[in-house]
Amino acid sequence: MGSVQPSPEKGRRSLKYIPPMPSVRAAHLMLDDVGDEIAFWTWRVAVDLILWLEGTKSPKRPFHVGAATPGPQHFPESIRSEMDALRVIYTDPDRVVASRIADACSRIADWGEKNQRVETALQFAELAARAQPLVSRFCSVAGRLCRRINSHRRSDERELHRATIWFRRATRLASAYSGKSYYRDLASARLGWAYVAQDLGELTEAEQHATKAFRAALRCGRHVEAALAYHALATTLIHQDRLDEAWVHARNAISSYPPGHPRFPALAHDIAFLWARNGFYADAAVLFEKVLPRITLPEERLIVLANIARAGSAAGDHLRFQRAASEILRTLDAGKDVPPTVIYHLARAAVNEQDWSRAKSLAAMLPPTRSSRLNRMTEELLDDIRLQSGRDPNLVPEYGSEVYEARELLLKKLDQHADPGRDFPRSAEKYPIS
Repeated sequence: MGSVQPSPEKGRRSLKYIPPMPSVRAAHLMLDDVGDEIAFWTWRVAVDLILWLEGTKSPKRPFHVGAATPGPQHFPESIRSEMDALRVIYTDPDRVVASRIADACSRIADWGEKNQRVETALQFAELAARAQPLVSRFCSVAGRLCRRINSHRRSDERELHRATIWFRRATRLASAYSGKSYYRDLASARLGWAYVAQDLGELTEAEQHATKAFRAALRCGRHVEAALAYHALATTLIHQDRLDEAWVHARNAISSYPPGHPRFPALAHDIAFLWARNGFYADAAVLFEKVLPRITLPEERLIVLANIARAGSAAGDHLRFQRAASEILRTLDAGKDVPPTVIYHLARAAVNEQDWSRAKSLAAMLPPTRSSRLNRMTEELLDDIRLQSGRDPNLVPEYGSEVYEARELLLKKLDQHADPGRDFPRSAEKYPIS
């Protein structure tokens, strides 16, 4: 695939080289993720699509329609038309239109993500990208879902490196276009790449990608993508302790997000996290609690709860700390996956509460990672536990400061925010809180 040339479509430029796709994903992972009857039939379709796509490199052998062939009746009503559209590979493979296959797969991927079938979503996103191998946006969605499944499954970094491959390809494919299409697709690809680099601890690289994302978005007038890029740049700068610069970009994101955008609660969360890093824990705690009901993904909810626990303990609000901490501890006791950052912030909350035994047991659960930043934070936490020190300060912002004004604005916008389950037309905005 490394030397494939773009088709001579209107608005395209010729490319000398396109980075290859990752290897074909094992379809059985869908059955490991959710083992019900819907998963079985979805797996069957995915396997047949993989075989059909591989068959395009050699003379095709049509599938035979039989009793065991998946039909629309095997699937929920919301994706029956998409599954029916895919039946063409069985009934008339010589008349397959690749763009229709890709669009159907893309819609099934959206369905899978909305219904917590993250592996199914990723499988069909990658199939969409393989069916239309020269379309940048399909590669970007596949990359974003690799990152999402890494967060969902708490796997090692293989999924993040797979995401990097998809985003590298998406970035190069975007260069095949001219005008607004180029900048739109480039902004989306660079934005996803920035978040993956951030997850891998490559903060300088993440900053470069996020900067290129908002420049591309502004060049084509895409204010939503610009808001997302400002947001990504702010979070990257927070992790580099460049808090004043992060606040500048966070303010740009506030003004750029459209009303009711589903990503806005994540921005409010990250601004509260910025305030906590400045020591304004009481103000941050109010905002974290306002965000929590608008977060639907279980792994994201745990992150917000950990920040509530830490902010509450720093502000001396024991009840707020206890309510948030108890939910996280129940998840840990149930043997469910909990992100390392959640464990870290809960341990920090235990330090604030001077519960040294709990802080020590939580710190022991933090494994070494590739992220030098997280490893350094863990070492500092262990030192504070050993010395029984390191309580978070609770500072009060100066009267009339931007924190007061911004807090009231964010709380007001969150009150007006739409139902978190509301659909949004583009999937590229669904980057998870980290």
